[in-house]
Amino acid sequence: MRRVIQALFVVCLSGLLACGSSVFDDTGPSSPPPPSDPPITPPPPADPNADYDNDGFSQNTGDCNDGDSFINPGAVEVEGMRCSAAKECPSGKCVGGYCRCQAPADCSSGKTCSKPTDCEFIGEVCKNGRCATTFACMAPAAGMSNPGMNVCRDNTDNNCNGKIDELPVSCDQLGQLNQGDPFHYARSMELCDDDRTCDPSHPCPGKMRCAAGRCSRVLTARFNGDADPRSRAVAGAFAQNGPIKPQAGSSFVVLSTGEAVYNPQMVCPQTGTAFTNEHVDPDPKSSDPKALDYIELALEILVPTNAQSFDFNFHFFSAEYPEWITSKFNDTFWVQLHSKKFTGNISFDKNGTPIRIKSAFFDICDPDPTEPQTTGMCSQPASVLTGTGYARDCATGYGGQEANGGSTGWLHTSSPVTPGETIKLVFSIFDKGDHKWDSAVLIDNFRWKLAPAANPFTGTIE
Repeated sequence: MRRVIQALFVVCLSGLLACGSSVFDDTGPSSPPPPSDPPITPPPPADPNADYDNDGFSQNTGDCNDGDSFINPGAVEVEGMRCSAAKECPSGKCVGGYCRCQAPADCSSGKTCSKPTDCEFIGEVCKNGRCATTFACMAPAAGMSNPGMNVCRDNTDNNCNGKIDELPVSCDQLGQLNQGDPFHYARSMELCDDDRTCDPSHPCPGKMRCAAGRCSRVLTARFNGDADPRSRAVAGAFAQNGPIKPQAGSSFVVLSTGEAVYNPQMVCPQTGTAFTNEHVDPDPKSSDPKALDYIELALEILVPTNAQSFDFNFHFFSAEYPEWITSKFNDTFWVQLHSKKFTGNISFDKNGTPIRIKSAFFDICDPDPTEPQTTGMCSQPASVLTGTGYARDCATGYGGQEANGGSTGWLHTSSPVTPGETIKLVFSIFDKGDHKWDSAVLIDNFRWKLAPAANPFTGTIE
């Protein structure tokens, strides 16, 4: 029997074409094979030298996300939604310098919009007619104050340095600042160097400047050459140990038509300190072309590739008040911006008046019955300025103990810029009509903002 089976097996093998279908496939004769699909050509590998998002950086120059023009080595890190007042937060909760939240909805206004500038908060985009946030409600990043409240954060390595939401570098400690170095004045107002190191073999990303081994966005900085050195200072208080302290960090910039650092019991702004330099008034509408005792701090700054506006704080004082409020003796603080978005003075009141005693912001003062224009002008008494020399606190000077003055209080100015451009920003203050009766301005807390700004704007700070 076994021999019969073996014989059949041999016959089947020898006639494989005839009997193979019944052995290997019991479904009947096989069909012809289907035509093969055309070969798939894999996509070419990404060119590491190409700049796919047109932000000025490629993979080979450090771009860690070449699909997002706001993420690259030229960007500024966005560690969280920063704030100095409750109104700067969608949630209305500003604690420890950051907007706090309980849910992502707390990081956006949710208001209706038709264009990006309708959305005012950092991280907001106009989507489907509503301002929506790209931020998350997260635990505070390392180094942030942690009062048991979450922070609105983007949780992104914006500047491609391998870190996520790191805090900005601190650079305005008084002991590390040189009173004669204009670059240090930029540092005093929080225009700090990048945290990346550099040397000739390791250059800075993009167009940033390598200075003392650090990458910096401040490309040039200078004072006007004829300014008296006494008219400028970086300080931690105004004046001496007066009541006015920095808005951020430990120092601010002081520019003055008189002495920037003084003791009110020895030098009084009311009579003032007369310098001798003279410039052309930058205000094209001025009837008097002369700007006396002129001091300026001029900066060329590389805008981060993810910034669409900037903001800074200032506080203007003048001893011209109240005697000269109706005269041409109106000392002026002028901030000239040269950018692709705007060129001109960016600090002014709601009427377009530059910052001087006639502006609507000059309201820390005492009314003078001999000057009717001062009625209703003052919202706070000049006594809050005691210790600065711009209240009734001078031991000498015109009027003796009646020497007076006033100020605007802390204000802030914001202005639009184009991401990645180089802007020129000139802060100046000058006397008008004489070299006496000093004025001064404090400048602090410069910061970049991701949210666009439609136009320059100056307002109060809560």
